[in-house]
Amino acid sequence: MLSLLLISACGSEPEERIAGTYRLVGVDGNPLPYLESSDAECDQFISEGELNLEPDGTYSLDFSGPRDCTTGQPTTVGRSYSGTVSQSGGQLAFEAEIQGAGTLQFSGTANPLEAFVTVPPIPPATGPDLTLQFAIVP
Repeated sequence: MLSLLLISACGSEPEERIAGTYRLVGVDGNPLPYLESSDAECDQFISEGELNLEPDGTYSLDFSGPRDCTTGQPTTVGRSYSGTVSQSGGQLAFEAEIQGAGTLQFSGTANPLEAFVTVPPIPPATGPDLTLQFAIVP
């Protein structure tokens, strides 16, 4: 019985924790700056962002960029997500509590060098999900 337990223990390696700070390097397979939306009056870009995966199972994810309109000065617009993240191998499951909208769930993948996270719009906003690519900050 003891040898059976030892054999099964040898086959399971501890899960690699993927904590750290990752810098945004691309959106939907395109380099930064990324044109998120455009209409006759304004262009909205994503030009920077950061993902922090903490060892305690929490995270923060922020990205932003200039909103350039034909009238007025450019402003910076972005999104912020924070909450808990669980890991199973390289798969990540994120949860964020959104005031007035409940729990927002989304997913991603990560390894010690990079992460990909697919984020939905923050309610009440609508639009397509964005796949963000991050590289570890050395």
